[in-house]
Amino acid sequence: METTSSIKHLKLVTGEELICELISEMKDSFIVRNALSLTAKTMNDGTKFFAFKTYMVYQDSPMNVIMVFTDKVMSIAVPTEEMVTQYNNALSEMAQYLEEDGNKPWIVAFSGGMDSTALLHALVRAGLNSRIEAVHVNHGLQAQAFSWQAHCAAVCRLLEVPLQIAEVEVSSRGSLEAAARRARYQAFEKILCPADLLLMAHHREDHIETAILTLLRGYAGMGLSGMPASRGLGEAEIYRPLLTVSQSTIVEYALQHKLEFIEDPSNQDTRHDRNYLRHNVMPRLEGRFPDWASRLESRLDLDQQARALLTTYGAQDVKTLRAPQGFSVVKLKALERFRGLHVLNTLIAQCAAIIPSRRQLTAAYEMLVADGQVEPRVMLIAGFELHRHGQWFDLLPPVAGNTASDEVEIKAGTEIELGGFELKAWVAPGGIKVPAGAKWLRGGRGQLKLEGSHKRLSELLREQGIPFWVRQRLPVLTERNRLLAIPELPDWAVTAQFNEAVGLDQASQGLHVALIRSAV
Repeated sequence: METTSSIKHLKLVTGEELICELISEMKDSFIVRNALSLTAKTMNDGTKFFAFKTYMVYQDSPMNVIMVFTDKVMSIAVPTEEMVTQYNNALSEMAQYLEEDGNKPWIVAFSGGMDSTALLHALVRAGLNSRIEAVHVNHGLQAQAFSWQAHCAAVCRLLEVPLQIAEVEVSSRGSLEAAARRARYQAFEKILCPADLLLMAHHREDHIETAILTLLRGYAGMGLSGMPASRGLGEAEIYRPLLTVSQSTIVEYALQHKLEFIEDPSNQDTRHDRNYLRHNVMPRLEGRFPDWASRLESRLDLDQQARALLTTYGAQDVKTLRAPQGFSVVKLKALERFRGLHVLNTLIAQCAAIIPSRRQLTAAYEMLVADGQVEPRVMLIAGFELHRHGQWFDLLPPVAGNTASDEVEIKAGTEIELGGFELKAWVAPGGIKVPAGAKWLRGGRGQLKLEGSHKRLSELLREQGIPFWVRQRLPVLTERNRLLAIPELPDWAVTAQFNEAVGLDQASQGLHVALIRSAV
């Protein structure tokens, strides 16, 4: 998603609304990370206020930004010391992002629900219209899906924020919730450009719920894990600015500004684990242990520091195992067991953005390191397909579609994602000329032979070292049950293969097609 940003002075919009009893404990002005200032103000009636600003040098221009989505900002008349501390920390973190990522466009993941509506409204209210855009993913799972899409479009028109719609197909395999999440993030990755910043409206309770679910489901290793405040997504980045903000603050903000938003009825369905926690467990914990959530957040912060270090080492091992053909079974088996489990855990977290259960992780590891395996093996883990064939393995998202022999439309300029691979087509000297009526088909063509060859397609690809999961995804050109062409596979140093009847010499411009492994 491309956008043009304009830098201007932004108006301080909420400083007057904050009353603080702790001004006497603060200096008149102080700087946080050389990016923030907090200034005390005393009104004529003696009431004390504090105003806050963030500063960033961008093309030699000062930028005065106020972010209104920090904990207990909009409605608290007498903040406690803890609230003020959390508030300053949130501002400090936002300032750091402004300093480091000043050129990045901001794209709001806009479902139309209360949380994302409040986030989008707060950004607009802060004067950032020229810098932000929104993206809405239509999963097509609810009867109201298109009316929700229309609602989001209407809100964005009112706020003068550009909106992009992504309609996705959710796989029927495995967990519907996991499949919808996978489809949503794949849509985000396709839309986002390098250096884009995707803002998501997950809040404090979402963070805590995720940590509890992680614990209850027995997810593997690296400490207690909630939601990361930021992480990469392809060449873009996800940032969750509301992660320290309580849901009650967002509710109060929405009520104060009379925001209209979508209420998804499935959020009340306590058959889903997260909803059960939210409606049945967390209120009881709050009643019995009023400070439990804050203590859990402190534990999450400590574990996050340790996890960052472990993840760095795990990522280095992932790179060591990586090759164009996939990941090396030999190198994985050479690692000590605990280190092999950790590198596999890191790979799954990198690809699926979740941590598998200990049982899943162990089963996956045992499949990969087992001796004497010749036939392809596959298991579904974290919504991804984990394949092993011979001395190679790979972790891939499933291909969209419900059959193994889908037709693929290929023409010059085509770029299609096929379950962890990119199919690209271009015109250049040589290549092929596609006959009228010929089709590119995936799977189910292993018995066909190229003209003049005595080897079947499946046999030919096996001899060239092409693993099973690639053959599953590889479209081939056919006409009336005849094999005409096989795309180039550069990761395996395999050139395109085709019948003489469709091949062109270097004096002619023809179609070139290649299947390439996407970056991990």
